[in-house]
Amino acid sequence: AKILAELLLSDTDPCLRAAVMSSLNSTNINNTIDRFVAVVKSDASANEPGVSKIPGFTAADRDELTSILFEQAASIASDDDLERILRLTVDDLRGGLRAWQMLSLAKMLDRLKGRDSKALEQFAGTNQQIGMIRAFETARKTAADATEAEILRIAAIPLLLRTSDQSSDEGLLDDILTPQTPVAVQEAAIRHLGRQENMSSADILLAGWSSHSPAIRSQILTVLSSRPQWVANLLSQLESGTIVAGEIDASVRQRLGTTRDAGLRKRIETVFSSGTSDDRKAVMENYRPALQLTGDAARGAVAFGKKCANCHKQGGIGHEVGPNLASLTTRTPESLYTAILDPSAAVETKYLNFVVATTSGRSVIGLLSTETGSSITVLGAEGKSESILRTDIEELRSTGKSLMPDGVEKDFTHQD
Repeated sequence: AKILAELLLSDTDPCLRAAVMSSLNSTNINNTIDRFVAVVKSDASANEPGVSKIPGFTAADRDELTSILFEQAASIASDDDLERILRLTVDDLRGGLRAWQMLSLAKMLDRLKGRDSKALEQFAGTNQQIGMIRAFETARKTAADATEAEILRIAAIPLLLRTSDQSSDEGLLDDILTPQTPVAVQEAAIRHLGRQENMSSADILLAGWSSHSPAIRSQILTVLSSRPQWVANLLSQLESGTIVAGEIDASVRQRLGTTRDAGLRKRIETVFSSGTSDDRKAVMENYRPALQLTGDAARGAVAFGKKCANCHKQGGIGHEVGPNLASLTTRTPESLYTAILDPSAAVETKYLNFVVATTSGRSVIGLLSTETGSSITVLGAEGKSESILRTDIEELRSTGKSLMPDGVEKDFTHQD
């Protein structure tokens, strides 16, 4: 046990870690955890959240490895050892649970669901006053507290939705999925909701759609596409127009189309085949003769400089806000024709237009080019960017359209 614990703490090499984990059994898991946790307790208690003094480890590495070790214990430890190991995850250290404790408890509870064991029942009964109930309460407070360290909030989220009354936890997760919350915390909430099986989780994931950034939307769509009943929920939103079909990129459309439900596949085909609005259809029909005309690069450069250079760059001219046109050499005239006249019919999520309303009363419009835990950066026409602190965001919402506007054809002839 001593050797196994020291090996785990000496190197982050995944092969060595796998070798140690495969060497654990019911006779050595208890002592291995004791020796391992003695070091982790000292390390976590002596440092600020997010810092580790174990060579080669970040605090996140340390906490994740600890939780994996406890998860292994939930599979192989005896009932007597399990009760003692569980207690390690809920014992307060200097007045509050550490990230490794909350992560470890969550993984143990998940693993114990599939094990015929009386340890959890015994533990809950004999240690109720200092045990899991208080751990769940601590997790709620930690996850909800915007002043807490990210590493603690992320660790607390997997302990939500563990009691019979889930409405308050669902409300908390809904509040977390807002642009004021750091991305990593939002991602933890999405992962946890994705592990649930009820429809209310899908409702929470979709509730704030217009305010979610492209990165968050992508993760939500990945989660929703994992369950047929959640795909149906998403389709209902698309069919009602609450979510615009053009906001769903090609990779997600393809993933949704892999469902085995023939009825859902039919609805998916219908939703995504009607992305072009009636007014855009009329415009495209009116400009169709342009496809029969011969292009001229010199004249095209003049038209580009007048209308397109604010957001596109070509031949050293313009601003690289939208796609780099030099990379579009394989596009057909028909595809470019559609992209110019109906830019929002199918737009990559990274080119969606967002409006940011700040607490000072200003509005900033553009693409979300960069996100950090504390701020977002909005990129507008002519390549002008502005960073906004998350605490200064009053509202973030997508227009559901591309940054490239409809109506550029109004200043163009067929030949242009």
